[in-house]
Amino acid sequence: MNGTYKDRVEARIRELQTAPGISVRKYEVAAPAPRSIVDAVRTEAGGHLPAGVEDFYTQVNGLTLEWSYLAPGSEGEPADQGSVNILPLENVFSNWKDAIWFDSFTGGDRFRAVKPFDLYIPEACAAFRQPLGEPAEDTLYFHYIGESLTELPLTFTQYVDQALNTCGYLGWHSLLSSNTPGSNLTLLRMRDIIPEFTDHPFRRLHKL
Repeated sequence: MNGTYKDRVEARIRELQTAPGISVRKYEVAAPAPRSIVDAVRTEAGGHLPAGVEDFYTQVNGLTLEWSYLAPGSEGEPADQGSVNILPLENVFSNWKDAIWFDSFTGGDRFRAVKPFDLYIPEACAAFRQPLGEPAEDTLYFHYIGESLTELPLTFTQYVDQALNTCGYLGWHSLLSSNTPGSNLTLLRMRDIIPEFTDHPFRRLHKL
C-alpha cells in the first residue's frame, strides 16, 4: 500500500469521520519511536524484532482508534463498534506480570511468553510470543486473556493492513479462522458500514 503509516492512518480516520452513521470517539497517532527506544526494545526482545515491527514503529509509535455506528435516523445504543489499540513499542516486550501472567497461583504463568501489541479490548489482544530467555517470534497470535492462544495467519505488516482495512471492527479477528460461525454476517456488516472496506483477504480464507 502506498504512503507512510501515518498518512494511511490519518486518511482512514478521515474516511470514517465522513461515513454516515459512524462516530469516531477517539483517535491518536503517536510520533515515531526514537532509535534509542527501538534499539533498547530489540535487546528486550532477545535481539530480534519480529518482521515488520521496526518499519512500523519508526513511523508510528502506537495507534488508538475507537468508533461506533448507529444507522442514520436511528436511536438507542450503537449497533457496531471498532477499536484499534496498537501499543507503544516500549510496552510490547515488557514483563506483563499481573496483567497477562501471574506468579500468585499454580498455572498462572501459562501465558508468560505472550507479548500483546494490539490490546483492542480489555479481554483480548493480538500478540507476539517470546519464551523466557529466547528471541521474540515472528508468528502472531490472538490471545483471549487468561484463557486461550490461537495462531493468526498474518505477518505483522499484514495485520496492520487489515486493522486499517477493517478499522478495527469488533469481530474482524474471528474471520481469520476458517471455521468461525457468523463469518458471513461479520463480512456483510463491514461491507455495509465501513468505507472502502476490501473483503478479498477474508473471502480467500473462507472460500466465499
